[in-house]
Amino acid sequence: MISPGPTRTEVLSKSGADPQTVQNLFNQLAAAIPLKRTGTPEEVAKLVAYLCDAPAAFITGAEFVMDGGMTL
Repeated sequence: MISPGPTRTEVLSKSGADPQTVQNLFNQLAAAIPLKRTGTPEEVAKLVAYLCDAPAAFITGAEFVMDGGMTL
């Protein structure tokens, strides 16, 4: 299972929301994350690709939390 934290996608940008409001939201989220940034869709996709590949064939029943340290 992959549990991504705040991830900057195009959903809010395409929602018609005010761009400055969207930027402020992501700035506030990033400030609360120990790594001081939000995740990217590419980072999530790379984990998905890895888990679908042969090197991960023996991984079972695992949860991968991708939240920049928020749950620490």
